[in-house]
Amino acid sequence: HDPSVSVLLTAISGHMFQGTSTAVDISIEDNDPPTIGLAQPSPLPVLWEENPAATASYTLTLMSQPVSPVTVHLELDQVVDLGSGYVVLTTVDTGVEVTIKAVDDRVHEGTHTGSVVHT
Repeated sequence: HDPSVSVLLTAISGHMFQGTSTAVDISIEDNDPPTIGLAQPSPLPVLWEENPAATASYTLTLMSQPVSPVTVHLELDQVVDLGSGYVVLTTVDTGVEVTIKAVDDRVHEGTHTGSVVHT
């Protein structure tokens, strides 16, 4: 898609310019932030701290084609781990799977939740 347009400007007042027209090329910069889709498993998984091999996954996808790669930063709390603090999305055709696991902090806390914030 062409990121520029031509606009015809015509002066409608002012004795020296009234009726004068000129074409002006305008470049358009699309500054909309990328929209990310998240597909989570159903039912939601339960991870156990005592089983570090147990993991759960979800998929991040772009909802529109970006002009350049999109980096999604993943901010974790202390109860989940995923190995990397970011993922890079490049096309709407390919999602990125994010795999998380519970962190065994050796503290008995009962059932609790962890979170991953995406920015």
